[in-house]
Amino acid sequence: MRRYTARLLGFLAVSAIAAFIGAGAYVYYGGYDTSALQQHSEPVYRVLQYVRERSILARSDFDTPDLTSLDWQHAGLMNYETYCRQCHGAPGRAPDSFSLGMKPAPTAIAELARKRSPQELYEVIEQGIKMTGMPAWAYRLNQAEMWQLVALVKQIANMTHADYDNYLVQAQEESPQQTETRPRRSEEIASATELPTMEGLSRIDAGRVAMQQYNCTSCHMIPGVTAARNQVGPPLGGITQRSYIAGLLEYSDNNLIKWIRFPTTVDKDTLMPDLGVSQVHAEAMLAYLKSVE
Repeated sequence: MRRYTARLLGFLAVSAIAAFIGAGAYVYYGGYDTSALQQHSEPVYRVLQYVRERSILARSDFDTPDLTSLDWQHAGLMNYETYCRQCHGAPGRAPDSFSLGMKPAPTAIAELARKRSPQELYEVIEQGIKMTGMPAWAYRLNQAEMWQLVALVKQIANMTHADYDNYLVQAQEESPQQTETRPRRSEEIASATELPTMEGLSRIDAGRVAMQQYNCTSCHMIPGVTAARNQVGPPLGGITQRSYIAGLLEYSDNNLIKWIRFPTTVDKDTLMPDLGVSQVHAEAMLAYLKSVE
């Protein structure tokens, strides 16, 4: 019996090693097609869908405000047109063309309105979903604005094309300054109020998340932040120990915050763009960078 068990374990170990080597060779030689012209296989798609559903459900146990009391007709609708309609569409309104080729495809808003609970909708809006193109809006909208979007989406379940168009016309008439929708910069959020994603996090951890959410890793290598190893700009490890920032500003905490928030004000020719980093997020980034000196 012992000999049989040892042989079985040996066979399983060899099989596991062979499978690992085979999978590695499959990836190394480009066997897996990452083209967005090709769909995931049905088993892969269903597994990813199940993982996503269970993750959202496990994190959606919290109270909701009275959705009927929220300004979904105006502020919610204008924010939806600015941030959401491009991918999810609206009653009788198609998503923008770029989103039609996304893999996985963004879910139609009517489907989300009918099947998702308010808590699930809020969780997805606030936290986003990895590897789907759905961003976390917690660093761009405040709680009230995200709940307004939830309230609007639940109303969309019963809207016709004409209903949506009528609400949109009314919202544009009452908010003429927002008729041309545009992404709102983070400094337009009340910077004295920490945004939801920072709740429950230390200042250092909040800074790490902020550096991810402002996509600092698209140009910089940052210790402790998982991303591609891009070096458009210098690595940020030890930046708080340097004598100068970008070769222009003498280092101080305030000058680093100034550079993070308004780089083109310091140097109009810099490749680093103004990302609209709020004061509170810049301070959290500073705390994180100091922790990885």
